Amino acid sequence: MNINITGIGTYVINKQPPNKQIWLSSPISGPKRFDYVIVSDGQHQKEGTATGGWVYLRDGATLNEILNEETGIDPEGPPLDSVDI
Repeated sequence: MNINITGIGTYVINKQPPNKQIWLSSPISGPKRFDYVIVSDGQHQKEGTATGGWVYLRDGATLNEILNEETGIDPEGPPLDSVDI
């Protein structure tokens, strides 16, 4: 998926099923590979209901954090008019 943000540049996000990763190419921070990391999987939870997130293992940053910091856009928020997908 390509995301062109006026004044910032183009972000490229690709899923890599064989590696179970998401790859991000950012015009600001460059390329990063994210692994899905389970945040909580307690014994009191039903199997398969654990929560997690896409984490860059070199520094612990999440995909959502990086996109929010670099663009000011919350990936879980409403769409903006200045973003072309």
